[in-house]
Amino acid sequence: MGEIIDKNSLNNIMKNYIADYCRVESDKEIKPYIHEYVNIPIIWFGDLNAYDSSKIKIVTVALNPSDREFTELRFDKTINIHRDFDLIKNRLINTLNQYFEYNPYEWFRNGFEWALNAMNASYFQESGGFSYRAIHIDIYSAVATRVKWTKIPTKIREKMQNVELFKELLAFLEPDIIISCCDKNGFGSSFNHDLFAKEVGASSCEWIWDYEYNYQNGCYKKNVDKNRIGSMNQYIRVFHNDSNKILIWGKTRNLPFGGMKRIDNPEFTGIFKEIVQRIDDCDK
Repeated sequence: MGEIIDKNSLNNIMKNYIADYCRVESDKEIKPYIHEYVNIPIIWFGDLNAYDSSKIKIVTVALNPSDREFTELRFDKTINIHRDFDLIKNRLINTLNQYFEYNPYEWFRNGFEWALNAMNASYFQESGGFSYRAIHIDIYSAVATRVKWTKIPTKIREKMQNVELFKELLAFLEPDIIISCCDKNGFGSSFNHDLFAKEVGASSCEWIWDYEYNYQNGCYKKNVDKNRIGSMNQYIRVFHNDSNKILIWGKTRNLPFGGMKRIDNPEFTGIFKEIVQRIDDCDK
């Protein structure tokens, strides 16, 4: 496995996430919405070293960790996040890096993993034969909540969220491909043309492809009317910037790309194969 290039930057990011976790945890208004078994911020999911060693770096993005993350044994629950950082740092890194190796929440395998596999990538070490290892991060918060983010009262969400931390982490990770499945508010607060260009070191960004999935005929249609897309059907939008970075925004329905005909569907897998091929071609 490769080593993370800038450990000092990673340490600073982790300290910022821990400080934010402590802020959220100590807030009496927010506390009732935090899952009772939460003991750490889930800064990322997956093997950061394997991700850093991948030729093409892929990050998936959602809103915040599910309450399901702490209903079963998935993380080291003996970590005391309030202790000195140097004493807990390695244990926290290990428990986050090993997430997909020990009883991960099935949401990942049933959701983003389909798209990742089509791009010759996976979250899982056990999935031999894939060239790239992906990791997952969240936009609004690294703290797992009792209910879905969108069900939390607006006032509490506004107090809890810290999108700037997400942007800092994303800039550190320098992904080649970002896959985001969230609502328009979540997408708009973290990405737009100018923001996407800035965060990945580019000067401009273009909207290159649209795909709409039709429930009635089970087919995908490429480059439909951008003003209408998503009004009725599931969709995938693809953005590309002049630093050869790609952002994929897909509609979610219980799962990332949920509701789309995906399994063994050459149209669905073809979308993602075409995207990763574009990165490969530009790098040659």
